[in-house]
Amino acid sequence: MSHIVRVKNIEMSDQVAREMAVARMDTARYVKPGTKRGQRETAQSEAEATGTHGMYGSQKAEGIGIMLEGWDYPIVINAESKPQYDSYGCRAGTSHEIDELVAYYSCEKAKIDAQLKGICLQEVETEDEIKLVATIDG
Repeated sequence: MSHIVRVKNIEMSDQVAREMAVARMDTARYVKPGTKRGQRETAQSEAEATGTHGMYGSQKAEGIGIMLEGWDYPIVINAESKPQYDSYGCRAGTSHEIDELVAYYSCEKAKIDAQLKGICLQEVETEDEIKLVATIDG
């Protein structure tokens, strides 16, 4: 069964953090709206990736399209900055890739917010987690 999932516990409202998260993932790219499955055209910017994206069947989602490796349909960041996607019952993508995108976004957003307060965050990444270690300038 296919249906669009809306991620409730995260807002991806910071454009810079979103762009940095996508850039960090070798398996992620922006895609142009309106293209069909298997014919997704790469977009060069979020503006170019914004519009109505086709999902499974006749379902559609409005927002910024991000394609992950192994996925048949894009993750779409809607106007409320909420990610939504259709993994077609995990046959068209797994939660690992969306979890990785959300983790990278969260790290980048935390670093941006900390820097505004004069705090430097360093990342320590292991196989299964990312730790942020803070140092205060002064």
